[in-house]
Amino acid sequence: MADAHWWLENSGRQVKIVLVISFSVSKKEIHLQQWELVTIPDPHVTQGQPRPTGTAPAIIREIDLVAGVSNEASLTLNFESVFLRPPAKGEGDFTFSQEELERYSTYVWNCAGYGKH
Repeated sequence: MADAHWWLENSGRQVKIVLVISFSVSKKEIHLQQWELVTIPDPHVTQGQPRPTGTAPAIIREIDLVAGVSNEASLTLNFESVFLRPPAKGEGDFTFSQEELERYSTYVWNCAGYGKH
């Protein structure tokens, strides 16, 4: 996804997570992609460019939510990556359980007029 790459590469490292959400009406599917910068070996290491690693945008997690189909995945977003600071007392990562994601999917399709009535 060009948009995810752009945000991660052009934000001065101020964007740590990009969540891309796409919808397929014909499949009644919601596709989630979690993108982050990951450390990778640098294939262009030379004496003038001695860094052995670099960073590149990568999909960390993909989830497909299909209306009426049980989902076996949950989604966790790291607090520090979202807010760019350590969590304070009572704060923590954002976790969306399997049940919450399924409810979200059902809600989206029902509100869009594609669910069962």
